[in-house]
Amino acid sequence: MVAITKRKGRVTREERKFVENAVNAALDQNGFTRAVLVNILFTDDEEICRLNREFRQIDKPTDVLSFPYLEYTFENGKPAAQYGSGDYDCRTGKLLLGDIVISAETAARQAEEYGHSLRREIGYLIVHAMLHLLGYDHIEEADRVLMRSYEEKILERLNLARPDSNFLLEKAQTAAQNAYCVYSGIHVGAAVLADGKIYLGCNVENASYGATICAERTAICAAITAGEKSFEAIAVSRDDGKGIAPCGICRQFILQFGDPLVVFRDEEGRIVEKKASELLPTAFSLKGKEEDE
Repeated sequence: MVAITKRKGRVTREERKFVENAVNAALDQNGFTRAVLVNILFTDDEEICRLNREFRQIDKPTDVLSFPYLEYTFENGKPAAQYGSGDYDCRTGKLLLGDIVISAETAARQAEEYGHSLRREIGYLIVHAMLHLLGYDHIEEADRVLMRSYEEKILERLNLARPDSNFLLEKAQTAAQNAYCVYSGIHVGAAVLADGKIYLGCNVENASYGATICAERTAICAAITAGEKSFEAIAVSRDDGKGIAPCGICRQFILQFGDPLVVFRDEEGRIVEKKASELLPTAFSLKGKEEDE
């Protein structure tokens, strides 16, 4: 059972069905069969900022907050809920899973910023929050990877999976229009997909050729600046859609942050999808200080 509240306007039948489907998909993916009660509030930036300040001591709006009711232990690599008779709602008899608060204002801004629909953004936020209610977290890298894998599976069940290669190439092609290429005249753009978000970059040339930065690296740096540490895919394209592949330095740069899918067009305009390690099978590696800790 999902109790939905909107601060502005009424909850339509279509909205209710969408929210319930997202909640049930998260429960089903985790094999959670007990009847539960989840409270979901759609509010504005002002209220979620107040809640964020009160419960997390962070004085700014956020997209979603989750308040789990249950305690969890890890069994076989997955959270296992611990509950007793006091964890059931006395009116409905359903297990109290927790509360979710979503800022409709922030969700709308992020949907526009990341280049996908509001429906996809709301769906992602519900799934993300539901996984928190089910005991998942993303503080440690291994936990983040596990949680992200479940997000992807659930979003796929909801037909809200990550953008396809054509979409990423379109984003890269659009970014290429902003290229600063006064010497080569070749406009190149890149689109990085990281944690459901898209970061763009373009090539920036310099009179000292060694100081020139390729589109792939500017897009990755934008993602890193936003707090990402790994990403799922990167697409590269010229502004005219003609074929272009990452250079050697960019292939090495990409592999610094995992082994994502690299998408580009060949000389005949066909879409090529390869893992970064396939493009540079003998990449240089060096253990960093963060890996030692």
